[in-house]
This record gives sequence, structure tokens and C-alpha cells, in this order.
Amino acid sequence: MSMNTLNTTFKNQSGVMTHLAGGLAGGFAAVMANLAARVERRRVYSELSAMSDRDLADIGIGRADIGRVAGYSEFPALALGARR
Repeated sequence: MSMNTLNTTFKNQSGVMTHLAGGLAGGFAAVMANLAARVERRRVYSELSAMSDRDLADIGIGRADIGRVAGYSEFPALALGARR
């Protein structure tokens, strides 16, 4: 194998490793962003759930709207689990 062939092979493998590392970093960032959004949805849901019906009416939402306002409209099945 010539030196030129080895050099090209190393560059190709290096590029693949760099691409994989970038993909893993991006995937990790996406997971962290999803976890942060989940924590925020739970916090908002809990705070709104603790409010009285009168306080909720003052800010213009009903008790039935809490899941939607908290961001669970994208995941309707998860809104039931948030009530714990």
C-alpha cells in the first residue's frame, strides 16, 4: 500500500469519526433540550393545578385548559400522567 493510499484512507476514517462525533453531540443536545422542556411543562402544569378556579379565571383559562396551556397538547396521553 502506498503512502498516498494510506493518507487517503486515514482522511476518510477521520472524516467518518468526526461526523459520528458531531452526530452524537447533536443527539445529546436534543435529548437534553427535550428533558428541559419536559421539566418546564411539569412545572407549569403543577403551578397552574395548584391555583384556585378563581385565579385561573383571572388569567383567562379554565381548569380543563391546564394541560394545553402547559404544553401537553402535543402529547395528550402524557397530560394524564402529569397530574400525579
